[in-house]
Amino acid sequence: MSHSTPAISTCRPAARSAAQASCSSVPGAPGAPSTGPAPPVGKVGGVVLAMGGLRSGAGCPMAAAVSRRLRGVDVTVGQTAHPLTYHARMSRRLPIDQVVLHTYVAMQNLAHGRAVNDIAEEIGKSRFATARMVRRARELGLIEVTAKVPDPVDVDLSARLAQRYGLRSALVVATQSTNATEAREAIARITARYILDDIEEDDVVGFAPGRTLVLASRLISQLPSADIVQLTGVGAPRLEDGVEVISNIGRASGGATYPLYAPALLMKDPRAHVLLQHPSIQRTMRRMDHVVKTFLTIGGWPEASLLARQLTELGEREAFENEGVVAEIGTMLLDIDGNTVPGLEGRFVGISEESLRRVPARVGIGGGAGKERALIATLRSGICHVVITDARCARAALAV
Repeated sequence: MSHSTPAISTCRPAARSAAQASCSSVPGAPGAPSTGPAPPVGKVGGVVLAMGGLRSGAGCPMAAAVSRRLRGVDVTVGQTAHPLTYHARMSRRLPIDQVVLHTYVAMQNLAHGRAVNDIAEEIGKSRFATARMVRRARELGLIEVTAKVPDPVDVDLSARLAQRYGLRSALVVATQSTNATEAREAIARITARYILDDIEEDDVVGFAPGRTLVLASRLISQLPSADIVQLTGVGAPRLEDGVEVISNIGRASGGATYPLYAPALLMKDPRAHVLLQHPSIQRTMRRMDHVVKTFLTIGGWPEASLLARQLTELGEREAFENEGVVAEIGTMLLDIDGNTVPGLEGRFVGISEESLRRVPARVGIGGGAGKERALIATLRSGICHVVITDARCARAALAV
């Protein structure tokens, strides 16, 4: 695609009379017919500028060339700016022709995505000189780059968290609330958006439900056709959570649903395993082997964990806390270093750790007060490719 650009030049003193003659169509210029009070005019290097913007007419090719260069740029002379798309400011460190050229080069690279080599060829400079022009344009404030993420995501924290823990990506919700409910709702909104963007036609998607995913599922009304699989049993006292997530997401996608009508944790009595032989449970367990994407709730121990409540009722929680459990995700209990804590083998109902780690794309979701250590443990475990959390938990994970 051609990007032809007229040459930028200035009218030097030796050519002043010619410039004045060619610019006679500019209101207020020498030789121009009087049409009323002329706007304030400034001259820099012979280039005629009006305070309200660059004035160019058909008879002024030099000014017209600069005007074309400045389309989409805010050029400020004194205190007045011509408001267009990109923001630039005049710098006293550069002559006007270089201000325009530096701004143009930076715009082409940063705003339009053109390669430095391509721009360098156009303006007749080396790629190193062109790259320096982009850098100097930003340093001098000739062009500003502003992130405008439509959703409340902290871009810097997200990038740092992903880099620190080797994630494919991270979404850190920009909420400073210390209220767990408010943080959960904010995370749920971003989670819903991610699910909408991520699920594709014919996917087999697994969900390990929790309160954040329940809220997210209520925000989704339509998805590409996909099969929805429940990855873990339900935990008391919120037995309806798992079923609601699968029901809501399944309704939005229109695909087959595979609910898991079983408790998250079986009793120690061997007779409890008879429940797992039910045809509907066997059907769901078999479908887990085909899951290509998972969305997993991160549970923080003990306050933010339904499983911890169950173990409390069974008189077993203290033993696991003594082993250092700080988090649960899927059917895994994790210590602060991200190691799996054994002890519930054969009693968890849902996808095994081995099967979960074979899933190509795994998203962990959780944040708010009380989830800081749980997030750290999850990140260290390597179980997730993507995490969605809040700024409080992200900072805690970056601080260790």
